[in-house]
Amino acid sequence: MARISSLLLAAALLAPLAAAAAPAQNNGIDPPVDGRITEHTDLTVTLSDGYRTRIDVRYPTVASNPGGWPVVVVVHGGGQSKSVVEAEAQEISRQGYATVTFDVRGQGPSMSLNNPSLYGRAGLQLRDRIDLAEVLEAADALYPDKIDITRAGITGKSQGAAYSWIAAAHSGKQLPPNPWRSQPFPVFSAAVPRNFVADLVGGVIPDGVSISEPFVRNLYDPNKGTHHEPNYFDTVDDLIRDQDFDQFEVLFATPELDVPTLLETSSVPVMASLVYDDRFTTANSLLSSWNDILPNAPKKLSLTAGGHSTPNNEAELAMVDHRRNMWFAHFLKQVQNDAEHLPNFRFAITPVDATRYDDTTALWDVREYDTFPPAGAGEMSWFLTRSGRLDSNSGGSRGSSYVNHDESGSVRISDYLSYLPYPSQLEQWWYDLDTEDWESDPFTQDTLIIGPAVADLWIDSSDDEFQVHAALFEEPSGRYLQGGTLTVRNSNDFDRRVEIELGVTGMVIPAGSWLRLQVENLAWHRPGGVGNGDSLHALPVFEDFTFRVREGSQYGSNLTVPTVPLGDPTLIASEAALRRGAPNDVRLAVHSSSDHAGWTYEILGSTSGVFPGHLYSGADIPVNYDWLTKRIQRSPNSLPISGFEGTLDSDGRAEAFVELSKLKIGIPGHINELDFAVLLISPDGQTKEVSLPVAIPVPSY
Repeated sequence: MARISSLLLAAALLAPLAAAAAPAQNNGIDPPVDGRITEHTDLTVTLSDGYRTRIDVRYPTVASNPGGWPVVVVVHGGGQSKSVVEAEAQEISRQGYATVTFDVRGQGPSMSLNNPSLYGRAGLQLRDRIDLAEVLEAADALYPDKIDITRAGITGKSQGAAYSWIAAAHSGKQLPPNPWRSQPFPVFSAAVPRNFVADLVGGVIPDGVSISEPFVRNLYDPNKGTHHEPNYFDTVDDLIRDQDFDQFEVLFATPELDVPTLLETSSVPVMASLVYDDRFTTANSLLSSWNDILPNAPKKLSLTAGGHSTPNNEAELAMVDHRRNMWFAHFLKQVQNDAEHLPNFRFAITPVDATRYDDTTALWDVREYDTFPPAGAGEMSWFLTRSGRLDSNSGGSRGSSYVNHDESGSVRISDYLSYLPYPSQLEQWWYDLDTEDWESDPFTQDTLIIGPAVADLWIDSSDDEFQVHAALFEEPSGRYLQGGTLTVRNSNDFDRRVEIELGVTGMVIPAGSWLRLQVENLAWHRPGGVGNGDSLHALPVFEDFTFRVREGSQYGSNLTVPTVPLGDPTLIASEAALRRGAPNDVRLAVHSSSDHAGWTYEILGSTSGVFPGHLYSGADIPVNYDWLTKRIQRSPNSLPISGFEGTLDSDGRAEAFVELSKLKIGIPGHINELDFAVLLISPDGQTKEVSLPVAIPVPSY
């Protein structure tokens, strides 16, 4: 009976719209597509140095304009193959693009076509970069009437993101002298890098004197799927064994190949996304250099989910895909959408609760800003005291806390390398994790932290080499926020204050919770909440050492976290866009603060836009009043909608649901967008707060 009632209500919901015709597809300067694609797979291409790889080329089956379809190169992650990005390439092609995928040098089945003693990946240096240019040009030569190489874009995750940054950096520029290529790099008109920073060297050697442990693990682990060019491997192996990490910059960060430097003169539009607690690299370098790179190009940056050690949150990944589609449509097809007018910064707010964090269906809160730090941003600071407290007023009298790093036997870096890829056993076998902790008082109100915290510590050590890791936790849950590492080598009685920047955080610390700063001897990464993680951010120091953290007002050791006003309530949707013919159900989440626990909420909807909005219950609602608004107001909790009116829980949250999957005829043609906003009303009815609207487009593709 409930199912019949739901279907009848769904039919009634669509009654005013059923006669509408489907709109003409907006495919910009290209003809409409029908979702059919033609695929040419496993095409062997020989590059200019003799390396052979296989590529796939896809394009819409319908006829293109005379110049061909705009082309998007989709690059796979490290140690993988082109088959991993097959589905993404197919999806992009169905929207009216040619796509090119290939097995990156030293990876995938194509490596079997080559002599491993001669070929392999060489750290994304010049030869690896030339591969990208030659693969794109080879695809264009094979299908010149299908590919418009003058409208090229690129996207990819991890290694694919690195190639996307490389394409944006070298676009249209002359390459350094080399034996393989004299013509300029192809011009790229849009790039969408996901899950890696632009600083390819700094992402591996974050402090110049240590090295990323995941980089080392991937270098030496044959099961990681990457064969390295022998000369490159020998060079890097020597540097790592000699712990001569400053030579990495000498070898790999020359101005002609340094991606951040090249991006300072690039005009390629970039839509970038990173994640917070990624074991490979932190977002810090990109966020801090954001104003310097791409000075004259449209650029957007998102901090989101789906990295190397973070959950693949479904709603967040759907939004990243949707924005990728908008970006390519605007810059490769000249579709007039809102891509350029999106806020410049988008921060997903990761849940404190580890269960919700790991739940891929959870709807995370989001903040968007045009500038960063945003208006009203501030900070909170605490001194480290000898009593183990973080004190916001005074450091008190002098004190010292000691951290030790003791080897179990004589362990050298060669011993460590011989045990890879099992570094998680390092702590148990060779080193004990030694820590000192300081805790703040409980927060009196919900506090939004966005950005990198800084541990400004006075460190004293008589050892030549030592490593300090500062890790930040939310208590009482024990949720790991972020960490930062300082490695010191060739020191002589080190005794001074140092700033250790922790990774970028986006999280609300609830009222009643507190922060714990933990200073330790190993750079452990702890993804997903409670307990020690399974990897190290940086290689350890292979010597015994002791350092002390000096406490008290005289030394001024302190912790500072960046804060941002909580602002108005937010409304988050599970779907970034809806399919017209077979729409998914839509979940909506109201996010507010614990101060709003027990407040009444009402979600209002519209199919006719957000301007000028309408007045309701004494508040300005940023969606237009139409038949859907009236339907929701009349029956806010009757299927196919539920939870559109109610009371916020103890965290100031609520969820609602729209069963669009019950609409058997799909979404009628003249509806291009569903818009929702939430109104909060205090228990006494005197205070009202309204969210910004959330728009769920119904694309024509």
